[in-house]
Amino acid sequence: MLAIVQILILLHTINRCWGNVGGDLYEQAKKIAAEKQSENEQLQAIYNTSVDYTRMINNERTPPTSDNLKADILLQFQYLVRDRGYCKRQTFQDCVGNYGKNIPKEDKCPARLGDCNEKSKFAPIGGYCNNLKNPNLGRANTAYIHLLKAVYSDGISKIRKAVSGEELPSPRLIGNMLSDPSFENNYSNEVLSDTNNIMGLMFGQLLTHDSSSRLAYNVKGGNVPGPRCCTLSNSGPLNPQYTNPNCIPVDIPKNDPFYSEVGVRCQSYIRMARTFDHDCKISYVQTDQVSSYLDLSIIYSESPNTLTTLRTNSSGLLRTNSKNILPQSGTIYVAGDRRVNQTPMLALLHSLFFRLHNTIAKNLASVNPKWNDNDLFFNSRRLSIAIYQSIVYNEWLPLFIGKRVCELRKLKCGGKTKIACDKYDSRIDPSTSVEFAHAAFRFFHRIIPSTFQMIDNRNQLVGHLFLSDVLLNGNATILQDKYDDLLNGMLKQTIAYVSPMHTPQIRDLTAKVPYKGHQVGTDQFLNDLMRGRDSGTAPFVDFIDYCLSKKINKWSDLRSYFKDKEYRALRNLYKDVRDIDLLVGILLETHPKNRIGQIGACIIADQYHRLRYGDRFFYSNPTNPNKFTAAQLSEIENTTFTKVLCLVTNSSSIPYQAFVTSSLTNPIYICEKTFNFGLFKA
Repeated sequence: MLAIVQILILLHTINRCWGNVGGDLYEQAKKIAAEKQSENEQLQAIYNTSVDYTRMINNERTPPTSDNLKADILLQFQYLVRDRGYCKRQTFQDCVGNYGKNIPKEDKCPARLGDCNEKSKFAPIGGYCNNLKNPNLGRANTAYIHLLKAVYSDGISKIRKAVSGEELPSPRLIGNMLSDPSFENNYSNEVLSDTNNIMGLMFGQLLTHDSSSRLAYNVKGGNVPGPRCCTLSNSGPLNPQYTNPNCIPVDIPKNDPFYSEVGVRCQSYIRMARTFDHDCKISYVQTDQVSSYLDLSIIYSESPNTLTTLRTNSSGLLRTNSKNILPQSGTIYVAGDRRVNQTPMLALLHSLFFRLHNTIAKNLASVNPKWNDNDLFFNSRRLSIAIYQSIVYNEWLPLFIGKRVCELRKLKCGGKTKIACDKYDSRIDPSTSVEFAHAAFRFFHRIIPSTFQMIDNRNQLVGHLFLSDVLLNGNATILQDKYDDLLNGMLKQTIAYVSPMHTPQIRDLTAKVPYKGHQVGTDQFLNDLMRGRDSGTAPFVDFIDYCLSKKINKWSDLRSYFKDKEYRALRNLYKDVRDIDLLVGILLETHPKNRIGQIGACIIADQYHRLRYGDRFFYSNPTNPNKFTAAQLSEIENTTFTKVLCLVTNSSSIPYQAFVTSSLTNPIYICEKTFNFGLFKA
C-alpha cells in the first residue's frame, strides 16, 4: 500500500514539474510569437506580392482570427520544448502534451460559439452544433484533419524532404516533365463520345468549395497583399533575413519553357494559417474557412450576417439581379462563397442553386400559404440541400469515382443495404481531410480544358472562352448575355484525360497580368503540389498501404500501379519510392475510363463516407430531427440534376444524365417542369 502511495506522490510531483516548466515555456512562447508577428508585419509591408504576378494569393487571405494567433504561440511552444531537449524518453507528441497540460483550454482548443439548440429542425449555418456531442466538428474556421500522421522534416512544421535529406523536386520541374507531349499518346484512346462533360467537372468544383477553403497566412489586421519571398524581379529567393517564414520561395528551372522568357526563377508560396486541433492536442494543423458539411454554404454562406444580405427578407427568397442570375455588387456577383467569380462556369453553377431555392420557395408558398418569410426560407434551404445531396451521392460520385467504390463505401444506398446505409453516427468526424482537399480532389484540375465552348439552342458553336481570360480575372458577368449558350456548351463539351498534367492555361497563366511585356500568371499545379507539402500529407506509397493494405518498400513493388511511361517518369523525378508526392502519384496512377484511379478514389470515398454518416441533418438520415417522409424522399431522389436544369433554366431538352454528353446510351430528356410540391404541405 505504501508503495502505491509513493508512486502516486511521484506522479503528482512529475505532473507539477511538467506543469510549472510548461507554464514558463508557454509565457516565453507568447513573447516569441509576438516578436515574430511584429517582425513579419514589417517585412510584409515592404516585401509583398502587390508588385508581381503572384498576387492571386490575395483571394485566399482574410485577417487572422484569435485562434490563428494563439496557434502561432503553440507552434513556438513546440519548438521550445524540442530545443530544450525535454523529450528524450517520450514521443514528441506525448511530451508536448504533458508540458502543455496547464495551458488554458481556451488557448489550445477551438472555442465553443454558444449553447446548441437540440430542438432545431434545420442544419445550422456554418456547421456549428450539427454534432451535439462535439459542436465544433465540421464547422467553419476549424482545422482540416489528417487521414495519416502529418509528415514534416523536423517533426513539427518544416516542409517534408526526400528520404536522403535533400529537398524534394521543384513542383515546376515536376510539372514540366509531366507536360511532355509524348504522354498524350497514353491517353488518346480515352477521348470517347459517351463521356463526362464540363458540367460534371464544374459541379465537382462547386463540391470542393462547399467543403474546403484554405486560409493563407496573413499578418494581424493587415490589408497589404501577401508576403513575398522572391526578389522584386523574381530572379531568385529573397535574402533569408528578409523572408517571412510563412512564405516559401519555390524554384523555377533556368530553362523553363515559359517563365524563362521573362527571367522568372522563383515563385512565392504563402503557407496556410494555423489553428487548433479538434482534440485540443498541441500540433501543427491548418484552417478550413468553410464548414465541411454538404450544406450549400457556397449559396447560403457560413455566416448568418452574410446570409441576411443575400435574402430579400420577403417570401423566403434569395436576391438575384435583373437577369435572374445572382445578386450583383458593381461588376461582380455575390453569393455565399467569395470564390463565386472565379470563372463564369462556376458562377453559373451558383446561379442554378439560387434559382432552385427561389423556385422551391415560390411553390412552397402556394401549398403553405400561412408560412412566413422565415418558414419559407429555411424550408426551401432544407429541400435545396436535400436535392443537392441526393445528386452528389446518386449521380456525381458514381460517375467520377466509380459505382463499385460507392457501393463498397456505402455512398450510394439502395436495396438490402438501405437501412444500415442511412444511420447517423455522432462519433464520425466529418471534417475535411488535407488529403482530400489538397491532393485527391486536385486531380480534377488536370482535366480542365483550355477553352470552354458556347453553343446556342440550334446546336451551333457561337464562341468560346479561353480559360486564362476568365479565370480570376473578374469576367464572370459575361453570363449577363451568354448564360444559355454557356450552359449548353457545358452540357455538350466533353472532358478528356489527354495528359497527366494541367493545361498551360493554368500552369502558366492563372490570374494572368501584364508583366515585363508579357501576359504572365501563376502556376496552379505548383500551388496544388505545395498545398500538399504545406499541410504535411504523407507520401503516395503510404496511401497504398492505407487504402489497399499493401506495403511498398522498393520501386519494383510499385510497378503494377502505373503504366510504363508514368512509372519511368516517377523514377526519373524521385530518388526513393517513399519520396513520391501524394498528388503526383494520384495524377499518374492507372485509372479507369473517365475516372480517378484507386488511391484517389479511396481518399475521396473516405471523405464522402464521413460527410454522409457524420451529418445529423443528412437528407436520408432516419433520425434527422426534421426527417422527410418516404414519399418526400422518393420525390427528392427522383429529382436528378437534369430535372433541376429543366426546372430553373430555359432549356427544353437535357441529356438524361446531365453530367454526361448525350449519346445512344444517354438519350435526350424532354423537359417537364414537374415536382410534386404537394408532398411538402405542412
